[in-house]
Amino acid sequence: MANKSAEIPGLAIHITSLKKRHGDREILRGVDLRIHPGQTVALIGPSGGGKTTLLRCLNGLEVFDHGSVRVGDCTLNALSGQSIEIARIRRSLGMIFQDFQLFPHLTVLENVAAAPIWVLGENAKEARDRSIHLLDRVKLSEFSNRKPMQLSGGQKQRVAIARALALKPLGLLCDEITSALDPETKHEVLAVLEDLKRDGLTVIMVTHEIGFAKRAADRVVLLAEGNIAEEGTAAEVIDSPKTERACKFLARVLG
Repeated sequence: MANKSAEIPGLAIHITSLKKRHGDREILRGVDLRIHPGQTVALIGPSGGGKTTLLRCLNGLEVFDHGSVRVGDCTLNALSGQSIEIARIRRSLGMIFQDFQLFPHLTVLENVAAAPIWVLGENAKEARDRSIHLLDRVKLSEFSNRKPMQLSGGQKQRVAIARALALKPLGLLCDEITSALDPETKHEVLAVLEDLKRDGLTVIMVTHEIGFAKRAADRVVLLAEGNIAEEGTAAEVIDSPKTERACKFLARVLG
């Protein structure tokens, strides 16, 4: 039987024995994780457990101390900048931040079209046309000429998603992108991510939205104190946790 994952255009991500220190504090303590192409993975756990650091190691924003990261056919090793490999990873693995990081002096359309023009060298008209399509997909085409300061938090986050998609990535890293939003706008952003699942993108999302993890994630990984405490399907990790650490965390967040 053919390997189903080989038919999916997303990225495979392999994390091996990953360790990261900040001064005397060990943030990641030998994380091993395999993510198959096209999977949506919810990364949950207590604050300070290493979730954001793990994402930053994946796209080269953090240099780690031990282990390796393989994203598609690119590999990063410990204590090495590897600028060429990092550039290739960032082309295929987009990252969306909690604080949007939009250019305030550019319009919504210009924010989305900037990366294809500056990074991919696309023709300005082609980049603009595709950016309009992406804004329509996140239901913001009517806001294309507004500046970020004229948008709500949820609208800014949807622009950030469109901007990440403009580079035609095979995967997305999402770092608590709904944590600063009200319930209604959280729903709008999460609905966009669920729609992207149909495209076969590999998505790793650091989130406290347990409901989204249960509904949309293929796998849930609970990271605490720099270690993977538990991983599996949502039913396995959230509904029937096996470890004391997972039970304690879920009892707190689910009330």
